[in-house]
Amino acid sequence: MRSASRRNVILVASCALAGGLIAGGTVAVATAAGGQQSANPGHQPFVISGDLAGKLAPGSPPLPLNLTLRNTNNQAIAISVLTVAVTGSSAGTACDASNFSTTQYAGSYPLTIGANQTASLTQLGVAATALPRIGMIDRPVNQDRCRNVTVSLAYTGTGQGQGS
Repeated sequence: MRSASRRNVILVASCALAGGLIAGGTVAVATAAGGQQSANPGHQPFVISGDLAGKLAPGSPPLPLNLTLRNTNNQAIAISVLTVAVTGSSAGTACDASNFSTTQYAGSYPLTIGANQTASLTQLGVAATALPRIGMIDRPVNQDRCRNVTVSLAYTGTGQGQGS
């Protein structure tokens, strides 16, 4: 059976902090290496991580991804955007991202994470049906090149601080 495992790529997400929600405020920008360009010196971005529970196989139902959100700031944040992308695999171009499908988070926003807290989407009350999902597309060609590869995932998000 052809299958692919997963690997998480922790991407630092952006977060603008202030004494309340900022409409149109500038936020930090995450980079693929996990570094950041901060428009808000002294404030920490939040961190998104997660792994699939299981192996992907062509044509099998997509697997849910229960992301974990970590807020390292001294005030709560309201997350307003979460995205997941397959960026490739350990097989490189032999089994690239086009072999995989992504379904984005389908729950409501904002997701509020308390000061210096960590919570998974399900801990925040997100229904299993709203979790992001990753699947492996069943192509009409031999996909043995995708057997036992590690799939790279990238996470991004945006949030703003909430005053106390």
